[in-house]
Amino acid sequence: QDFRTWDSSEIQSRFVIRDKGVYIESFRLRVLEICELKKQQAIEHPDEVLYNTGILDAYGKPVYNIIPTVVILDSLPQLVSSAIFNASANDDTNNNMTAANLAKQYKAMLREIKPRLEEANVILFIINHIYEDINTGFFPKAAKNNYLKQGETVAGGMYPLYISNNLFRFTTSTKLTKDKEFGIDGYHVKCEFIKSRSNRSGRIVPLVYNQERGFDTVLSMYQM
Repeated sequence: QDFRTWDSSEIQSRFVIRDKGVYIESFRLRVLEICELKKQQAIEHPDEVLYNTGILDAYGKPVYNIIPTVVILDSLPQLVSSAIFNASANDDTNNNMTAANLAKQYKAMLREIKPRLEEANVILFIINHIYEDINTGFFPKAAKNNYLKQGETVAGGMYPLYISNNLFRFTTSTKLTKDKEFGIDGYHVKCEFIKSRSNRSGRIVPLVYNQERGFDTVLSMYQM
C-alpha cells in the first residue's frame, strides 16, 4: 500500500502470500500452475491479458506479450525437499540430504521452470544469503566466481547465479535512529548490480530501509 494506488480489496485479489507447506516440489508445481494459467488466459482473454510492448517484429508488426507476474522466493536456503522435512533425525533420507544434493535439486527445478517462466512472462525473484566460506587451510581461498568476494559462499550452488539475468547485492551500512536523519530506525543500504543483462553491472543504488515498513521508496529517492 506504500507504493501502490490499490485499495485493500484489490491488494488481496492481486497478492498471494504462502508461508506454509513450501517445499522444492510444491514450489515447482505452483510456478508451473501459474505459467499454464497465464498462457490459458492469454488464449481465452487476449484483450485483458496481452499488452503491446511497443516493439515491432521483422515484418513491422507490433509484438504483444503477456502482462508480467512476479513470484518472490524468500529464501532459497529455506527451500528443502518434503522428504527431508518429514524425515526423522535418524532417517537415512535426512542424513543423505547434503548441500550438494540440495544444489542438484535446485538446479533440476530451475532448469525445468525457466522456459515456462519466459513463455508466461513470469519474473522470478530469488532471495539468497551470503555466508562465510570457512577456510581450514593455510592460504586464503580464491573467490568462487566473479559475483562473490574472497571468502564468501552462497546456498544452492553456482547454478542459480549463472542462470539469473540479474543479480543484486544488498549490503547494510550506516545505522539510522529516530533521533538522527529521517527520524526512523533502520539502515542505509547499498544495492549493487553485480550481474545484469539489461543494465551496466557494477552500478550502486543507495536505499533506505525502515525497520517498521521495509524499504522506503520516498527516502531512498533523496539518496540518488
